[in-house]
Amino acid sequence: MASKYHHTPDNSVMPIKFESYYRLNKVFQDAWGPHKGCSEKRSDMLYTKEWKGGPGQMKNVANAAINSGVGSFSVSLRNAVGRVAADVIHEAEGPVRLIDIGAGSGGSVKPVYSQLPKDEWDKVYSLLIDPSDKNENPAKIYLKETLGLEEGKHFDFVKGKDVEIPKLIDDGSFDLAIQVAAMHHHAYLDNAFKAVAHALKKSGSKINKSEDGEYGGIFISGDWHSRIWESPAMVYRWLLQRMDWPQKEEGMASFLKQFPQARQIIERLGCYDKKNLEVFSRYWNTWNIDRQKLLKEGKLKPDEDFYAMEGHCPAEIYVNEMLDAGFLLDTPLINRMIEEGLMDENPHQVFPDHNLNMLIAGQIDTGQNNSSSQSSSSVSCNL
Repeated sequence: MASKYHHTPDNSVMPIKFESYYRLNKVFQDAWGPHKGCSEKRSDMLYTKEWKGGPGQMKNVANAAINSGVGSFSVSLRNAVGRVAADVIHEAEGPVRLIDIGAGSGGSVKPVYSQLPKDEWDKVYSLLIDPSDKNENPAKIYLKETLGLEEGKHFDFVKGKDVEIPKLIDDGSFDLAIQVAAMHHHAYLDNAFKAVAHALKKSGSKINKSEDGEYGGIFISGDWHSRIWESPAMVYRWLLQRMDWPQKEEGMASFLKQFPQARQIIERLGCYDKKNLEVFSRYWNTWNIDRQKLLKEGKLKPDEDFYAMEGHCPAEIYVNEMLDAGFLLDTPLINRMIEEGLMDENPHQVFPDHNLNMLIAGQIDTGQNNSSSQSSSSVSCNL
């Protein structure tokens, strides 16, 4: 049956569940079909529906990652963000206010503290933002019960989404923001990045000292990036060449009926994109197998399924959106981290052989420095 907002093949004959292309990054939506007004509102509604999935949903996501061998990728991505964030805190000349966007399971904030000397834990105040319930938030429980930090003094929790930050906290009140695998749950990244920019200090931060001028707070983004959803033709060939399921013939016919443009020729993928797709396929193939088994056994509840067609996109799109939101990606602080080996370049590939997991650092442009004329062409993008 098609989605409420149509735009899907018949999911009863597909290996995984497809949702409306309103969930895709806005740059890709034109390739899939018309989107008549209110696309942003509908996209947000569709993602909110998925976030409210049952307790078994995240278990299914995690099991697919572990069983496909990509579970360690998530750990490496979190550790990379945590390592850079801990360095920013360690090198700061005073207290640092950190905002963790999409704090969720605590997977993003744990590596910050684990890679920060214990005698510097008092140096940082962390604000955890997540749509989950406050009392059940694992990130809060970790800081309070495992590390022994005091709520209200060392950290606080705010229930909400990243795009709601301007309504939740004061402008320019944080030195450092981190996110790990939260931003790809957006079709419209511009509002999300502008919300992060709102949270970060424009002046007066203890991390900004430089002979080159004054810089604002810094944002460290770690996410999963892929071109897979950029067109029906890309997805059609992926399904045809890399996925198998009992009703494949009917499924492929349904996909073509919904997206006849899927027969278009696509350009040859580069080596990084090929490896990216290989890893990506491994994950969804594993979920396909797990899902078919759960369905056969009658153990897959509707709210424990999860969807293909997400906001994953190449890191270059993040770069452009960050620049448009007022971030600089080439500052003395970021360059120091590259020189010291915390990052190879910016964006930084977490793994050398594929660009699925990328770390991107951006610092608020105060207009009081020598880097304010930066453009995306001046940033290294080995994409």
